[in-house]
Amino acid sequence: MDATLVVGIVAVGVAIVIGGWQIRLAGQRHKHRSGGSEGVRPPVERRLQNAEIDGVVYRVQPYALDIVKQVAALPFAQQDHAQSTYVGLTVRWHATLQAIMSGSDGSSQLLLSGAHGVYPWILCSLDLSQRPEIAMAKRGQRLRVSGKIMSVRGHDIEMEVVEVEPE
Repeated sequence: MDATLVVGIVAVGVAIVIGGWQIRLAGQRHKHRSGGSEGVRPPVERRLQNAEIDGVVYRVQPYALDIVKQVAALPFAQQDHAQSTYVGLTVRWHATLQAIMSGSDGSSQLLLSGAHGVYPWILCSLDLSQRPEIAMAKRGQRLRVSGKIMSVRGHDIEMEVVEVEPE
């Protein structure tokens, strides 16, 4: 058998397999849109929404990472002023628990990272006696945290927490 013929037959076989998978995946996407329940679960909405807590709106944006990147892109002489413009902003973010440390005032300091376990660091105080589910959380637990930005310093954002929930 000629080598060109063999390569052609293999290429046709690969195309058929790939085409079959594309048809199968397209059918599953169609089931999601049409509400079909043939063993296929509809996608879960994981996008965090703005929230109103006690009459205050906590916004999803700007994201913690965006704040840090925007400040870092500025000349050093302008960074202090830029960091201060975020103070008082009320935000609601996905975060990942990295550590819980004891504070000197009896409260606990949560060390959180951004949503995907990367910087920036988000620091917040919390009374764990009021939130035992957070006290029992493990490193890597995803949380939703809402609060007011108290300071931005380099890659650290300090928040006054209003609400924190496990995901």
